[in-house]
Amino acid sequence: MDGSAGMLITDSITTCLSPLVYDIVCRLGFEVKESHDINNIVSQHGEVCWETIAECICYTDSGQNVDYLKSVSLLGPVCETVHTHICSLTGIQFEDQYAFWFQWTNIPELFPEIFVALKSPQPAAVPLSLMKLTSCLERALGDVFLLIGKECPFLLRDLLISKELAEVFGQSVMEILRVFIGSPCGLNLRNILWHGFVSPQEIPPKYCSMLVLLTAGLGQLLKSYLQQTNFTFIHRPFVTFTNLKELSIFPDVSDEVLSVVEELIKKSTFVLKIMTPFWETIVTKFRSHRYADCIILLLTQLETGLRKVFTTVNKCPQRFLTAESTTFYTTFDEILAKQLSDDEINNLPLFLGEPAMEFLWDFLNYQDGPRVRDHLSHGEISLNDFPKEVANQLFAFSIVLLLRFVGEDVLSVSKMLITDSITTCLSPLVYDIVCRLGFEVKESHDINNIVSQHGEVCWETIAECICYTDSGQNVDYLKSVSLLGPVCETVHTHICSLTGIQFEDQYAFWFQWTNIPELFPEIFVALKSPQPAAVPLSLMKLTSCLERALGDVFLLIGKECPFLLRDLLISKELAEVFGQSVMEILRVFIGSPCGLNLRNILWHGFVSPQEIPPKYCSMLVLLTAGLGQLLKSYLQQTNFTFIHRPFVTFTNLKELSIFPDVSDEVLSVVEELIKKSTFVLKIMTPFWETIVTKFRSHRYADCIILLLTQLETGLRKVFTTVNKCPQRFLTAESTTFYTTFDEILAKQLSDDEINNLPLFLGEPAMEFLWDFLNYQDGPRVRDHLSHGEISLNDFPKEVANQLFAFSIVLLLRFVGEDVLSVSKENASIKTLINCANCYCSQFHPLSQLKKKILYCEKSIRIWPQLPLVPVEQIQEATRLEDTPETNDCHHLIIKISSELQHYMLQGDCNLSNLLDNPPTAKWSLLLHELCNKRIRTLYCPRSVLEVLVILQKISVQCHLVSDQIIATTEIRFKQWMQKTLRSRQRQNYLRMLSRINLSFRFVLVEGSPQTAMLSIKLLCPVLQLILLLITLELVNIHTVNEKNICEYQQYLKFLKSVLQYTENLVTYSNQEKNKWDESINITHIVLVKIWAFSEKKQMLIHLAKDSPNKAIL
Repeated sequence: MDGSAGMLITDSITTCLSPLVYDIVCRLGFEVKESHDINNIVSQHGEVCWETIAECICYTDSGQNVDYLKSVSLLGPVCETVHTHICSLTGIQFEDQYAFWFQWTNIPELFPEIFVALKSPQPAAVPLSLMKLTSCLERALGDVFLLIGKECPFLLRDLLISKELAEVFGQSVMEILRVFIGSPCGLNLRNILWHGFVSPQEIPPKYCSMLVLLTAGLGQLLKSYLQQTNFTFIHRPFVTFTNLKELSIFPDVSDEVLSVVEELIKKSTFVLKIMTPFWETIVTKFRSHRYADCIILLLTQLETGLRKVFTTVNKCPQRFLTAESTTFYTTFDEILAKQLSDDEINNLPLFLGEPAMEFLWDFLNYQDGPRVRDHLSHGEISLNDFPKEVANQLFAFSIVLLLRFVGEDVLSVSKMLITDSITTCLSPLVYDIVCRLGFEVKESHDINNIVSQHGEVCWETIAECICYTDSGQNVDYLKSVSLLGPVCETVHTHICSLTGIQFEDQYAFWFQWTNIPELFPEIFVALKSPQPAAVPLSLMKLTSCLERALGDVFLLIGKECPFLLRDLLISKELAEVFGQSVMEILRVFIGSPCGLNLRNILWHGFVSPQEIPPKYCSMLVLLTAGLGQLLKSYLQQTNFTFIHRPFVTFTNLKELSIFPDVSDEVLSVVEELIKKSTFVLKIMTPFWETIVTKFRSHRYADCIILLLTQLETGLRKVFTTVNKCPQRFLTAESTTFYTTFDEILAKQLSDDEINNLPLFLGEPAMEFLWDFLNYQDGPRVRDHLSHGEISLNDFPKEVANQLFAFSIVLLLRFVGEDVLSVSKENASIKTLINCANCYCSQFHPLSQLKKKILYCEKSIRIWPQLPLVPVEQIQEATRLEDTPETNDCHHLIIKISSELQHYMLQGDCNLSNLLDNPPTAKWSLLLHELCNKRIRTLYCPRSVLEVLVILQKISVQCHLVSDQIIATTEIRFKQWMQKTLRSRQRQNYLRMLSRINLSFRFVLVEGSPQTAMLSIKLLCPVLQLILLLITLELVNIHTVNEKNICEYQQYLKFLKSVLQYTENLVTYSNQEKNKWDESINITHIVLVKIWAFSEKKQMLIHLAKDSPNKAIL
């Protein structure tokens, strides 16, 4: 929005009154400290003593004009006395004393309301009462004017200086009124209130009390005048709004929308903070059907907000405050004008746009329009009969204005927090195919022609329903669905007519080939269940089971099973086993986007519970049995052995446990959230209710199958909202792709625009979703479940708990502030939110590398605890010295360590202790501290991922070396103690032990004792150095993007040389090799390379040191 940047900054406005006006309204009437006797102002019978009040009116030196400032000052104590008096009365006393004198206003019922407001703690009560009182007074005074005059002045200011009113009430009375409401030089209460300049705290209630008393006094004077003149006092009729239907552009503002508005008031910078109580009262009045009150306040706040926009876009901030008496205020007249007062173009129409400007002109200005502000402010409308239709239109328009001045995140949430009117997530064509096409043909089939009494499927009958295009080569899916509809109906009736035992007897054997035959009795029960989610859930489980089993069949002939069911069903391998016509039948139901495509529309969350005809589930059950029959025949012909692939199992479940267990108490909260969170589509509510039920009954696979579909549906709703592509919400047709998790979680949209969802959800939420759904090393729950790769009976609670807990936090993101506040009072919910906000990726390659580094570090720390041969068994004469090559290696390690020291934070670690044996605790602590640093994982560029792959391989090889040395040492020590070493081995072993530093306790036997010992003595600091080096590179991994192509290729070459070294070391340290001479040699070579590359300052830690975006170190 052009020009809105300034508007979106929190305002620091403390008043909208200019300094002089502020002093007059808020201070001047409090300067004179004088007490008055109420009996000198009003008698016990409520008769106003105008003479006492008139004594406070001062005049300029000429004596012709009122001195408004002095008059306000002197009237202050009188007003205070009157306010105290009125507030001391009871409601009955107030009525008894004054009610009769309010009759002349034509709305005497207003004054008891004002009396209550004067005692109310609500900050908006008195300003609202004053506005209603001034408009009522203006209208009534106009009626008095017409006793004598012909055309009533339009402006109150002109009315109060008319000779007509002076004749009725007296000049001094009119001067008193002008101090309060008639002149821009006085308090001018009417104008500063109706034009929205006054905040709730700025109106002293005593002025409202005073005007109430003056109104009663005017009634007394009018009665006297009428008695003297015998005039008949007639009230003009109120204006009524006609053609209310023409005004109904916006739909009714619902309670749910009102809840959104309550949040917008806090976040929209269209609302001045000092005016917040007015906006809160606007909502309250609308909710309680007090439409006139609502719109009176709303009009003032529209004018205030639009004045703020006007002065911003026209760069005239000085026009924002009330003007002094010598110049005009900035009101709707100028705000909505084409040009400014200096004939410059008004930029507001360009900023707001024509529709908004046309609405404002329609409702406020055009003579044939409702002119709501004019009619209300001049008292021309009955407040009791103000039409809801008009209030609704103005309020709805104001909500849209509020939304114009919030951040994109608030706007998106607000859009989602408004009740969804979604009745289906299926596009029109897909809806017709799934919900209507199979019901168009009215034809009956004999079940015996479809399935025999023994449960044998007659594929020929079913295949007769498959139609083809004119060419005869491709299936005509629409016609086929239409013809298959009655067949499915017959099959459904047949299956539902069976008892559980009959179903088992007839079909159980033919389900064995699926590897989960126990699923089918469950589906049979679901087909008869009244639960709306039962059939869709059964179909999802059936399609995943069928996909896995068909993949196993494929592998009877084929080598690599296709990943997608669509590709699997068009494979020649399955056609060879089952026949082409059978595969075509299956594709109508589950394999092609042109057909029913039941698998995809269910697993991607497009189908609501009511939209899946149960007959299609029954039909797939029968087809599954028929496939088992065909497979048995094929296996008998070929003598092939049918083998099922093992199920995938989740490992490292502890790594998945980020959230605490979801308790029964939390489940009760979730049941309420489902009703209130707009993340949940109303049509999908039965799915969410079933999710809770399944979790509560420990049916974790069922719970997560449904939950994943609803996560995808909800996130698709958010995705299409924040990316402003609502057309992507429904299922696509067969020619385009659906909006699924793949695109929802991607960095960019299909048109290369940035995906706004990650920014909206935040990195922790995105990292969780990528961890559990996408990363190759993660659980990839949706892939495994939807492709039938997991045993449904053994689905782990740990995984279910994490996904469910995360989903609860998502639900909370899309509720009103009131619901969120109540939910946060639950300690368990608060913990879930905190866990979600602190989530870090566990399965990104970067996170996996951290784990591998720490696994390796843990392995190296075991070395000092390895078994030691007793010292007395080692002869003194066999002690050996380091070779020149090992000395060179030690020097290189020192040089490299010293170089790295310059790039470490002070106090991190003294790297000279890398040569200490055993490895120091400080080294371990440093690695842990570095690995605990948070590094961005989301959407890493390819260069980062390539480097991570190599670093991971290096860490794995280092770990292998360490494990091999540990294993070999333990074996040789055991052989020594059991005396199973040959004589030569034992002597060499003793010679080796006698030559090593006793603080270094590693023992090897085979090979040269000296080179073995020196090699291992060297390996400890080398492995420590390499491990530290790759950790430092990891911490600064994102600086690799600063390298040019040439530098990047050289860096990869360097890392690959280190990897080659570790791979060779794995070979040489193998128990069967023990090539210690070669180990020392290649260690020297790699240290030289590391030092040379370090001298060039080309490692990532060097780039981070020089980078303006300095990395974590």
